[in-house]
Amino acid sequence: MTTAQPIAVIAARAGSKRIPGKNSRSMLGIPLITRAIRICQESGVFESVVVSTDSEQIADLALAAGAQVHNRPTDLADDHTPLLPVIAEATANFDPITPICCFYATAVTVDPSQLAESCRAFEAMLANPISANSFLTAVVLYPHPIQRALDLGAGGEVTMLSPEYASTRTQDLPERWHDAGAFVWGSALAWSQSEPVLTRAHGFPLSHSQTVDLDTEEDWVRAETLLAMRD
Repeated sequence: MTTAQPIAVIAARAGSKRIPGKNSRSMLGIPLITRAIRICQESGVFESVVVSTDSEQIADLALAAGAQVHNRPTDLADDHTPLLPVIAEATANFDPITPICCFYATAVTVDPSQLAESCRAFEAMLANPISANSFLTAVVLYPHPIQRALDLGAGGEVTMLSPEYASTRTQDLPERWHDAGAFVWGSALAWSQSEPVLTRAHGFPLSHSQTVDLDTEEDWVRAETLLAMRD
């Protein structure tokens, strides 16, 4: 397949240990993978949405939602497989300049308009030869200064990881960001290379209302609450 139009790739395997079957689980009456596909479609920027999966059930849901399906090899579908080779394998036959957005199946609180804005930001990056081989990844601000992070011991004792900041006011500490686990833009060529994403990336800020990392049942309830508030 050869194209220079943006393509969304959603990696959605069957296995999930902390929330079993979460990619096909229904959230407010709609399967998670269906919600993710709809966000990509409603952004209006993608020529197609491709779901890379090892699950027949997820594949059926993806096709019903109007996405294409890429059958992921079993050796790229275990608990320890990083994101980079999964997207690289799914886009190996694309034109190297094709803009590829890896959209997380769990990023169901992202607003389609923000995804469209990130596309424009990435296209501007591609126009600059210096950043043409870089990624654009969604980031979110740490809600509290990370410099004042604590370790909680087995007996409940608290230890500052950076004790030099023990007397520093929080408002005097610089902001720090982390990967939002929502989406990552890169050209097909960039995805095919082995250097980790975050070592060659620019950040696209999202608000906390658009980022819920679905790892626990508590996270699931929070995501449902945010979505219900929007309806």
